[in-house]
Amino acid sequence: MDSNYEFCLIGSCTDVGKVRKVNEDSTAVFDAPNGRIVVVCDGMGGHAGGKEASETAILAIKDFLLNNVITDPREAIYHAIMAANNAIVNRTQTQPALAGMGSTCVMLIITPSPDGKVYYGHVGDSRIYVIANRRIKQLTKDHSFVQMLVDKGQITPEQAEHHPRKNEITNALGLQTMQPPTVCSEPIEPEAGNCFLLCSDGLTGMVTDTHIERVISNRSLKIRERAEKLVRLANEAGGVDNITVQLVEFALGTSDISESDKPKPEKRWKKLICILAVILVAGVLAWFGTKWWMAHRDKGEESDNTETGFSEITDSNMTNSFILKDTLNITANPIFFEKKQSQIAEILSDSKDSIYSSTAKVIDKYKDYLDIRKIDGNYITINWKDKDFTGTQIVIMCETEKRWYRATIPVKPSVSGARSAGNKNGGDNNILKIKPPEEEKPEAEKPEAKKPGAEKPGAEKPEAEESVGDSTQ
Repeated sequence: MDSNYEFCLIGSCTDVGKVRKVNEDSTAVFDAPNGRIVVVCDGMGGHAGGKEASETAILAIKDFLLNNVITDPREAIYHAIMAANNAIVNRTQTQPALAGMGSTCVMLIITPSPDGKVYYGHVGDSRIYVIANRRIKQLTKDHSFVQMLVDKGQITPEQAEHHPRKNEITNALGLQTMQPPTVCSEPIEPEAGNCFLLCSDGLTGMVTDTHIERVISNRSLKIRERAEKLVRLANEAGGVDNITVQLVEFALGTSDISESDKPKPEKRWKKLICILAVILVAGVLAWFGTKWWMAHRDKGEESDNTETGFSEITDSNMTNSFILKDTLNITANPIFFEKKQSQIAEILSDSKDSIYSSTAKVIDKYKDYLDIRKIDGNYITINWKDKDFTGTQIVIMCETEKRWYRATIPVKPSVSGARSAGNKNGGDNNILKIKPPEEEKPEAEKPEAKKPGAEKPGAEKPEAEESVGDSTQ
């Protein structure tokens, strides 16, 4: 890749999903005379047709932009997408078995430095977003039946997300009557930290805009790791369609991209030495800090832990890559070691909140004694191992839609003593109710605790319709 694009980073991930057998999405990143090109196409028309349509579109766009020089990037986008449509139409005419195949398309052109502007265009219901200052904005408007209803004021955008005809699109590549692509009227001049998301509807149909913004704004993860996490969240939500994510993040703003601001080649080694020195000092301090924390951790956890509230917890609390902020520390009612399984219920301070299914963790020092058996929205079921537990408490952490929770749970033997070999399977699940902190919910306003085993209501995603105009095919 050209050094003229050092100011932007790109991370990609695509997956077949949990339902479909073939990934009909296609992507491309390449440099052309007009700039750096980023494209996502979502094919439709059956297993063979959808894959062929998206691949044909990518090849046509690449061929056109590499072999033609057009001064205005907006015209380049327009003509490249029209070339992709013609390529698909021509192929269906020579191969009747592929009749009815089509594809969506979203596309960026990033001009080289010192200009560094972003131009975009699209056809269909694949989308482009920009995430800046922890806010997410959709740049494209779906060419779909439900968007037409929204534009007429017949339904709200929220109702459109759950409409039974959500997946019907009104414009796509591969139609002889295809309407011209929608191209931006003016380019965007990105600032440092701005991130553009190009994606198929396999992501936006499964993950809300709020969750998308939250993942992309998490700079503790590398850009490819953020793309992979978005795909993972879509699969955890059901993965009913192919899922494709392309992230383009600007490390510098356009005002910073000038030749005079770039470091001179002969001085770069000095900057590198300074960076390495800072990293070395930080590593030494972190090593000594970790040693001190581990020496005092056990003593601190065995003390009376009755405080509640917010605190910042770094990933030294657990041996994983999470950076935990706004963690709610909770001290819970005791559970009994006699029970083989214990179900932890009502850990949430908000009844509309929900525990992410893959985030509950047992603090390392307790992993030899128990593990997480099941997570079901508002409930976590733990499973005691056969090894006798002699401690006085366990600590479990989990992430919800709104925050992290760190639950300290006292452990007591049963009334008849510690669990015996003849009673390792225990009886019924021991339900533990963990209340929210006093300062967040005064005594007079505390809602009633949920009944154990109650399920969180949620709307199921409708199964995609199998039709030529259905973008999920």
